[in-house]
Amino acid sequence: MATMQTFATVLASAGTPLLFVGLAFSNDMLFSKATSDAITAAIRDVSADPAKSRWTADLQNFLAEYFPPRGQPGKFWTYVCAMSLVSMACVLAVYCSRMPDLIPQLTTPGFLGQFLFDGFVKVALVNAFAYRFQHHLIQSLVTGSTLANIALLLADAFCKALLFVAMTLIIYVGYAHFRGAFGGDVMSAIKSVPITIQDAVRFHNLTGVYIYALPLSSFPIYLLIIMKLFVLHPGFARKTQRVIFFMPIAEKPIRAAALVFFVFASVFATAMALLVAYPAEALPR
Repeated sequence: MATMQTFATVLASAGTPLLFVGLAFSNDMLFSKATSDAITAAIRDVSADPAKSRWTADLQNFLAEYFPPRGQPGKFWTYVCAMSLVSMACVLAVYCSRMPDLIPQLTTPGFLGQFLFDGFVKVALVNAFAYRFQHHLIQSLVTGSTLANIALLLADAFCKALLFVAMTLIIYVGYAHFRGAFGGDVMSAIKSVPITIQDAVRFHNLTGVYIYALPLSSFPIYLLIIMKLFVLHPGFARKTQRVIFFMPIAEKPIRAAALVFFVFASVFATAMALLVAYPAEALPR
Protein backbone atom coordinates (compact mmCIF):
# COMPACT_ATOMS: atom_id res chain seq x y z
CA MET A 1 0.00 0.00 0.00
CA ALA A 2 2.84 2.38 0.90
CA THR A 3 4.53 1.63 -2.43
CA MET A 4 1.37 2.42 -4.36
CA GLN A 5 0.92 5.65 -2.42
CA THR A 6 4.52 6.63 -3.14
CA PHE A 7 4.07 5.87 -6.84
CA ALA A 8 0.87 7.96 -6.93
CA THR A 9 2.63 10.87 -5.22
CA VAL A 10 5.57 10.79 -7.64
CA LEU A 11 3.24 10.50 -10.65
CA ALA A 12 1.13 13.43 -9.43
CA SER A 13 4.27 15.48 -8.87
CA ALA A 14 5.47 14.85 -12.42
CA GLY A 15 2.13 16.04 -13.80
CA THR A 16 1.65 19.10 -11.59
CA PRO A 17 3.57 21.47 -13.94
CA LEU A 18 0.77 20.91 -16.46
CA LEU A 19 -1.10 23.50 -14.39
CA PHE A 20 1.33 26.17 -15.61
CA VAL A 21 1.13 24.89 -19.18
CA GLY A 22 -2.65 25.27 -19.07
CA LEU A 23 -2.33 28.87 -17.93
CA ALA A 24 0.18 29.65 -20.66
CA PHE A 25 -2.03 28.15 -23.36
CA SER A 26 -4.79 30.56 -22.38
CA ASN A 27 -2.54 33.63 -22.53
CA ASP A 28 -1.23 33.65 -26.09
CA MET A 29 -2.06 37.34 -26.46
CA LEU A 30 0.26 38.42 -23.66
CA PHE A 31 2.85 39.45 -26.25
CA SER A 32 2.22 41.89 -29.07
CA LYS A 33 2.23 40.53 -32.63
CA ALA A 34 5.60 42.13 -33.33
CA THR A 35 7.13 40.50 -30.25
CA SER A 36 5.57 37.14 -31.10
CA ASP A 37 6.91 37.37 -34.65
CA ALA A 38 10.40 38.13 -33.36
CA ILE A 39 10.33 35.19 -30.95
CA THR A 40 8.93 32.96 -33.69
CA ALA A 41 11.85 33.90 -35.95
CA ALA A 42 14.28 33.14 -33.13
CA ILE A 43 12.74 29.70 -32.47
CA ARG A 44 12.87 28.76 -36.14
CA ASP A 45 16.43 30.08 -36.48
CA VAL A 46 17.71 28.11 -33.49
CA SER A 47 15.99 24.87 -34.47
CA ALA A 48 17.23 25.16 -38.08
CA ASP A 49 20.91 25.82 -37.34
CA PRO A 50 21.62 26.02 -33.59
CA ALA A 51 25.41 26.07 -33.94
CA LYS A 52 25.40 29.22 -36.06
CA SER A 53 22.34 30.91 -34.60
CA ARG A 54 23.03 34.38 -33.24
CA TRP A 55 20.33 33.73 -30.62
CA THR A 56 22.46 30.97 -29.12
CA ALA A 57 25.41 33.35 -28.91
CA ASP A 58 23.21 36.11 -27.45
CA LEU A 59 21.94 33.80 -24.71
CA GLN A 60 25.47 32.68 -23.87
CA ASN A 61 26.56 36.31 -23.67
CA PHE A 62 23.58 37.14 -21.44
CA LEU A 63 24.50 34.45 -18.94
CA ALA A 64 28.17 35.43 -19.05
CA GLU A 65 27.33 39.11 -18.51
CA TYR A 66 24.76 38.87 -15.74
CA PHE A 67 25.76 35.65 -14.03
CA PRO A 68 29.57 35.71 -14.21
CA PRO A 69 31.21 32.58 -12.83
CA ARG A 70 33.78 34.45 -10.74
CA GLY A 71 35.26 37.85 -10.00
CA GLN A 72 32.05 39.87 -9.58
CA PRO A 73 30.19 38.45 -6.56
CA GLY A 74 28.15 41.62 -6.02
CA LYS A 75 26.80 41.59 -9.56
CA PHE A 76 26.21 37.85 -9.44
CA TRP A 77 24.19 37.94 -6.22
CA THR A 78 22.22 41.02 -7.30
CA TYR A 79 20.89 39.28 -10.39
CA VAL A 80 20.39 35.93 -8.65
CA CYS A 81 18.32 37.61 -5.94
CA ALA A 82 16.36 39.67 -8.46
CA MET A 83 15.55 36.64 -10.61
CA SER A 84 14.60 34.65 -7.52
CA LEU A 85 12.17 37.32 -6.29
CA VAL A 86 10.58 37.81 -9.72
CA SER A 87 10.11 34.06 -10.18
CA MET A 88 8.65 33.67 -6.69
CA ALA A 89 6.23 36.56 -7.32
CA CYS A 90 5.05 34.98 -10.59
CA VAL A 91 4.44 31.57 -9.05
CA LEU A 92 2.85 33.18 -5.97
CA ALA A 93 0.34 34.91 -8.25
CA VAL A 94 -0.65 31.51 -9.67
CA TYR A 95 -0.89 30.05 -6.17
CA CYS A 96 -3.08 32.94 -4.97
CA SER A 97 -5.42 32.40 -7.92
CA ARG A 98 -5.99 28.90 -6.53
CA MET A 99 -5.98 30.01 -2.86
CA PRO A 100 -7.70 33.44 -2.82
CA ASP A 101 -8.00 33.30 0.99
CA LEU A 102 -4.24 33.84 1.15
CA ILE A 103 -4.35 37.26 -0.53
CA PRO A 104 -5.27 39.27 2.65
CA GLN A 105 -2.27 37.70 4.41
CA LEU A 106 0.35 38.74 1.86
CA THR A 107 1.41 41.88 3.72
CA THR A 108 1.30 40.47 7.25
CA PRO A 109 4.60 40.16 9.16
CA GLY A 110 4.11 36.43 9.60
CA PHE A 111 3.72 35.78 5.88
CA LEU A 112 6.54 38.12 4.87
CA GLY A 113 8.85 36.52 7.43
CA GLN A 114 8.16 33.05 6.10
CA PHE A 115 8.29 34.15 2.47
CA LEU A 116 11.66 35.89 2.86
CA PHE A 117 13.50 33.93 5.56
CA ASP A 118 12.28 30.51 4.50
CA GLY A 119 11.30 30.71 0.85
CA PHE A 120 13.60 33.40 -0.55
CA VAL A 121 16.69 32.08 1.23
CA LYS A 122 16.18 28.61 -0.24
CA VAL A 123 15.31 29.77 -3.73
CA ALA A 124 18.22 32.24 -3.90
CA LEU A 125 20.79 29.72 -2.67
CA VAL A 126 19.65 26.96 -5.02
CA ASN A 127 19.61 29.47 -7.89
CA ALA A 128 23.11 30.57 -6.96
CA PHE A 129 24.21 26.95 -7.19
CA ALA A 130 22.45 26.52 -10.55
CA TYR A 131 23.92 29.67 -12.10
CA ARG A 132 27.35 29.21 -10.58
CA PHE A 133 27.75 25.81 -12.22
CA GLN A 134 25.60 26.24 -15.33
CA HIS A 135 28.67 26.70 -17.50
CA HIS A 136 30.16 23.42 -16.27
CA LEU A 137 26.85 21.61 -16.77
CA ILE A 138 26.47 22.77 -20.35
CA GLN A 139 30.13 22.09 -21.17
CA SER A 140 29.76 18.56 -19.77
CA LEU A 141 27.11 17.62 -22.32
CA VAL A 142 28.76 15.28 -24.79
CA THR A 143 28.36 14.38 -28.45
CA GLY A 144 26.84 11.06 -29.47
CA SER A 145 25.64 9.84 -26.08
CA THR A 146 22.02 10.60 -25.40
CA LEU A 147 21.94 8.45 -22.26
CA ALA A 148 24.98 10.19 -20.80
CA ASN A 149 23.41 13.60 -21.35
CA ILE A 150 20.09 12.50 -19.85
CA ALA A 151 21.94 11.09 -16.83
CA LEU A 152 23.81 14.38 -16.43
CA LEU A 153 20.60 16.43 -16.49
CA LEU A 154 18.94 14.05 -14.03
CA ALA A 155 21.94 14.30 -11.70
CA ASP A 156 21.70 18.09 -11.86
CA ALA A 157 17.98 17.97 -10.97
CA PHE A 158 18.63 15.65 -8.03
CA CYS A 159 21.49 17.82 -6.75
CA LYS A 160 19.28 20.91 -6.71
CA ALA A 161 16.39 18.99 -5.16
CA LEU A 162 18.69 17.58 -2.47
CA LEU A 163 20.02 21.06 -1.71
CA PHE A 164 16.47 22.40 -1.37
CA VAL A 165 15.44 19.54 0.95
CA ALA A 166 18.59 19.96 3.07
CA MET A 167 18.03 23.70 3.49
CA THR A 168 14.37 23.11 4.34
CA LEU A 169 15.49 20.68 7.03
CA ILE A 170 18.03 23.16 8.45
CA ILE A 171 15.55 26.06 8.47
CA TYR A 172 12.78 23.99 10.09
CA VAL A 173 15.14 22.72 12.78
CA GLY A 174 16.28 26.31 13.37
CA TYR A 175 12.68 27.50 13.70
CA ALA A 176 11.97 24.73 16.19
CA HIS A 177 15.10 25.32 18.25
CA PHE A 178 15.25 29.12 18.32
CA ARG A 179 11.63 30.21 17.84
CA GLY A 180 9.67 27.36 19.37
CA ALA A 181 7.98 26.34 16.11
CA PHE A 182 6.69 22.76 15.85
CA GLY A 183 6.09 22.89 19.59
CA GLY A 184 9.82 23.40 20.10
CA ASP A 185 10.36 19.76 19.12
CA VAL A 186 13.25 19.30 16.69
CA MET A 187 12.15 15.78 15.72
CA SER A 188 8.67 17.08 14.83
CA ALA A 189 10.33 19.67 12.61
CA ILE A 190 12.37 16.96 10.88
CA LYS A 191 9.30 14.77 10.34
CA SER A 192 7.38 17.67 8.85
CA VAL A 193 9.89 18.11 6.01
CA PRO A 194 8.85 15.12 3.84
CA ILE A 195 5.15 15.78 4.50
CA THR A 196 5.48 19.45 3.56
CA ILE A 197 7.45 18.77 0.39
CA GLN A 198 5.17 15.92 -0.72
CA ASP A 199 2.26 18.37 -0.62
CA ALA A 200 4.37 21.15 -2.13
CA VAL A 201 5.34 19.29 -5.30
CA ARG A 202 1.60 18.86 -5.91
CA PHE A 203 1.26 22.64 -5.37
CA HIS A 204 -0.90 22.21 -2.27
CA ASN A 205 0.98 24.55 0.05
CA LEU A 206 3.17 27.66 0.00
CA THR A 207 6.38 25.64 -0.27
CA GLY A 208 5.15 24.70 -3.74
CA VAL A 209 5.70 28.35 -4.70
CA TYR A 210 9.35 28.05 -3.74
CA ILE A 211 9.79 24.73 -5.54
CA TYR A 212 8.29 25.85 -8.85
CA ALA A 213 10.02 29.22 -8.70
CA LEU A 214 13.27 27.30 -9.11
CA PRO A 215 12.69 25.86 -12.62
CA LEU A 216 11.20 29.22 -13.63
CA SER A 217 14.35 31.00 -12.42
CA SER A 218 16.52 28.56 -14.36
CA PHE A 219 14.65 29.06 -17.63
CA PRO A 220 17.60 30.77 -19.44
CA ILE A 221 19.80 27.82 -18.50
CA TYR A 222 17.22 25.37 -19.84
CA LEU A 223 17.08 27.23 -23.14
CA LEU A 224 20.84 27.05 -23.48
CA ILE A 225 20.79 23.34 -22.62
CA ILE A 226 18.26 22.72 -25.40
CA MET A 227 20.36 24.73 -27.86
CA LYS A 228 23.44 22.70 -26.91
CA LEU A 229 21.49 19.44 -27.31
CA PHE A 230 20.41 20.62 -30.77
CA VAL A 231 24.06 21.01 -31.70
CA LEU A 232 25.13 17.69 -30.19
CA HIS A 233 22.17 15.69 -31.45
CA PRO A 234 21.09 16.86 -34.94
CA GLY A 235 18.37 14.19 -34.98
CA PHE A 236 16.81 15.73 -31.88
CA ALA A 237 16.94 19.16 -33.56
CA ARG A 238 15.24 17.82 -36.70
CA LYS A 239 12.47 16.13 -34.70
CA THR A 240 11.91 19.28 -32.67
CA GLN A 241 11.74 21.33 -35.84
CA ARG A 242 9.08 19.02 -37.25
CA VAL A 243 7.05 19.37 -34.05
CA ILE A 244 7.41 23.16 -34.20
CA PHE A 245 6.08 23.27 -37.75
CA PHE A 246 3.34 20.69 -37.13
CA MET A 247 1.72 21.98 -33.95
CA PRO A 248 2.61 25.00 -34.63
CA ILE A 249 4.41 26.03 -31.46
CA ALA A 250 6.63 28.74 -32.91
CA GLU A 251 3.70 31.07 -33.62
CA LYS A 252 2.66 30.69 -29.96
CA PRO A 253 5.83 31.62 -28.04
CA ILE A 254 4.18 31.41 -24.62
CA ARG A 255 3.11 27.86 -25.39
CA ALA A 256 6.62 26.99 -26.55
CA ALA A 257 8.08 28.41 -23.35
CA ALA A 258 5.48 26.58 -21.26
CA LEU A 259 6.37 23.25 -22.84
CA VAL A 260 10.07 23.79 -22.13
CA PHE A 261 9.19 24.73 -18.55
CA PHE A 262 6.98 21.65 -18.21
CA VAL A 263 9.72 19.23 -19.22
CA PHE A 264 12.34 20.57 -16.81
CA ALA A 265 9.90 21.36 -13.98
CA SER A 266 8.44 17.87 -14.22
CA VAL A 267 11.90 16.30 -13.92
CA PHE A 268 12.74 18.55 -10.96
CA ALA A 269 9.42 17.87 -9.19
CA THR A 270 9.84 14.13 -9.71
CA ALA A 271 13.35 14.25 -8.26
CA MET A 272 12.03 16.20 -5.28
CA ALA A 273 9.18 13.74 -4.72
CA LEU A 274 11.53 10.74 -4.88
CA LEU A 275 13.88 12.27 -2.30
CA VAL A 276 11.07 12.57 0.27
CA ALA A 277 9.11 9.46 -0.72
CA TYR A 278 9.72 7.70 2.56
CA PRO A 279 6.93 8.03 5.18
CA ALA A 280 7.61 10.43 8.04
CA GLU A 281 6.51 7.71 10.45
CA ALA A 282 9.61 5.72 9.48
CA LEU A 283 11.87 8.32 11.05
CA PRO A 284 13.17 7.59 14.57
CA ARG A 285 11.41 9.17 17.51
